[in-house]
Amino acid sequence: MDSSILNDVKKALNIGPDDDSFDLDIVMHINSAFTILDDLGVSTPTGQYTIDDTTAKWSDLGFPDIRALRSYIVAQVRIWFDPPSNSFVQTALEKQLSELQWRIERRANV
Repeated sequence: MDSSILNDVKKALNIGPDDDSFDLDIVMHINSAFTILDDLGVSTPTGQYTIDDTTAKWSDLGFPDIRALRSYIVAQVRIWFDPPSNSFVQTALEKQLSELQWRIERRANV
């Protein structure tokens, strides 16, 4: 599946692909998540990756297995962009992020 990074994250946040009112904020958070991934040792062959709009695709990242990266980026953007009001949900999301970071870092350093 080779879809737009921005549109996939928007879909996970329940924002339609045609609604661009939050694109600037979401792109900023996606790029911040990529910075964290870069710090964990995950970067593209050309270095740190950033997006600007809906044209950036998951396949542009050049990773053979991006499942955990996709989940990580969506979860991280969700916490920053639309944090849960329920503390139990917030804690669960933070635990999910910790688990994903551990797995991603482990794979990056193999």
